[in-house]
Amino acid sequence: MTQRKKILVVGGTGVISYAVVMEAIRQGHDVTCINRGKHTSQKLPDNVHIITADYRDAEFIRTQLKGQRYDVVMDVLCFKKEDIDYSVNLFKDYCDQYIFVSSAEVYDKQKYVDEVCYENADLCNTLWKYSVNKVACEKRLKQLAEEYRLNYTIIRPGITYGNTRIPYGIVPPYGFHGTIIQRIIYQKPIITWNGSHTVAMF
Repeated sequence: MTQRKKILVVGGTGVISYAVVMEAIRQGHDVTCINRGKHTSQKLPDNVHIITADYRDAEFIRTQLKGQRYDVVMDVLCFKKEDIDYSVNLFKDYCDQYIFVSSAEVYDKQKYVDEVCYENADLCNTLWKYSVNKVACEKRLKQLAEEYRLNYTIIRPGITYGNTRIPYGIVPPYGFHGTIIQRIIYQKPIITWNGSHTVAMF
């Protein structure tokens, strides 16, 4: 039987964070989410503790976390180095393990074309600012973890999908991926690509 853990998730209603919350609940863990309550497409279960707040309100968050200790804190909302500075300094005193959700896009796509990327593969993909910023986050996290003696894990998801997102090269606005399935059902054209050209697929 899995030992019950206390888990704090920043967010909880996004593609990755919602899946993590639901799996943690399925395994019997005690889950708390810091969530603004603005996304209604994926409702958190009743047995999830919810701190309704913008997690950028550090003073309020600290009042809510006072006296608490979590086995794991997972933050999916860090996209720049400054975000890591804020997040680690906010949560370091409340957790035993800090998880940062990075991206498989950090790998050097120009160097590793059609190759398998391992942990020690070179970073970063300079073709995309998102990748550059995620690499900066990883480097900053390692510095802070050494300084604070913080246990950490970096996760690099590749393709993400869930109830509100379908893997697709031409990305619809967030929350509208289901329209791809609707178009298939009603035999509508689907935009896809062929080299540098776009075509309608029927």
